Amino acid sequence: MKLLVYEVKKILNVKLLIVLCLFTMLFYNMFIQMWIHPQDSADCRAQNDLPTVLRDEYGYETHLPYEDYEVLEQVRQEQIRKLDEMVLKSSILQEAGITSYQQLRAMEYDTMTDAVEEELNRIMFDEGIREVFLMQTIEGIYDRMEVCPVFGVKEGKELEVADKILLYSSSYNDYTEEAVERVASVIKENRLSLMPESILHHLLFDFPRFGILLVISCLLLILPYQIKERLAGVNPLMATTHIGRGLWKWRYASAIISCVLVCAVQSIAFCMVLNRAEAMQYWNYATSGTDHRDMFWLDMSFGTYLIVNFVLYTVVSIRAMTVFYLISRLSANYIVGVAIGIPITVVIGALLPLFTRAFLSVERSMLYDVVRPIGIVFVLFVAAMCIVFVLQKWDKRRDVHV
Repeated sequence: MKLLVYEVKKILNVKLLIVLCLFTMLFYNMFIQMWIHPQDSADCRAQNDLPTVLRDEYGYETHLPYEDYEVLEQVRQEQIRKLDEMVLKSSILQEAGITSYQQLRAMEYDTMTDAVEEELNRIMFDEGIREVFLMQTIEGIYDRMEVCPVFGVKEGKELEVADKILLYSSSYNDYTEEAVERVASVIKENRLSLMPESILHHLLFDFPRFGILLVISCLLLILPYQIKERLAGVNPLMATTHIGRGLWKWRYASAIISCVLVCAVQSIAFCMVLNRAEAMQYWNYATSGTDHRDMFWLDMSFGTYLIVNFVLYTVVSIRAMTVFYLISRLSANYIVGVAIGIPITVVIGALLPLFTRAFLSVERSMLYDVVRPIGIVFVLFVAAMCIVFVLQKWDKRRDVHV
């Protein structure tokens, strides 16, 4: 056990951890969309505002039942009232005979004076931007419900409506009977999840990038460590005795433990970013929603969705780590190791979006469920352990040539 702790400390040295921290911060700033959510757009801000209003002012926690659907109209009218007050406070708009936001909104830009147009822009994109986009978010829900009428369907008509919805949707030209049944179950639930769709759409792209970050982190951990050991002559020295060859398993274990620890810390850091983006408050909300063309309904809460993704990418990273372990064991120096490791990292990074979107994607959730990614996680874990076992056997039996 002492040897295991010693090897883990050698891998997770202070200099390397500082490099990983700096690289992670740079990576988030360059590639992760949730880093600036919901401030990235007024629409995302409004999607976060709606659940807050429904929870704080109307008492709805995670979803809105269909029988209370008219509450959305109450919220919309409240935003219109606030915008009307802004219009009435403007002396310029009063002089132009404009007394309501709807009247202002209906005007053509060609008929406006420069002063009126300036006031319109001030209200829409400055003073009243939250109210405007919250109102538009609710109107967007109305529009989507016309395309995907998942509420108010008569009992017994769910399958018929589900078939029409999927037939209309361009993303499900090859939909199956299973997909129809899943949409029918969504309709039968008869409720609207208050989970902002912007979060799920951002995560659709952010999670594969997060997986790439984990793979690169494992590369930075294992490649320098193993090549340094090789150049120092430690590997041949260990292979000269039976006891030394038996120590290889502790080195494999230390590599796995180090990668798991780093993946766990990275997952915690990602959760901190989600919390900064006001997303963690939706931990118990249903991972579901609709947009103009698609429906997605994962049979899990948002918290479960996050956990499954973190486990999935951790196992994928461990699988990648075993490949880097092989590369570093065979590389004569750092240049060779990096020259081989970078292309493999690029290949893994290119395959990750295809892999994850095929098994745990909000776009494909009508065709796939949580059982498939869990199965893939298990297969990858077994494959990684097999590589470690074969390497261990090979190290114990190989001849040493001086």
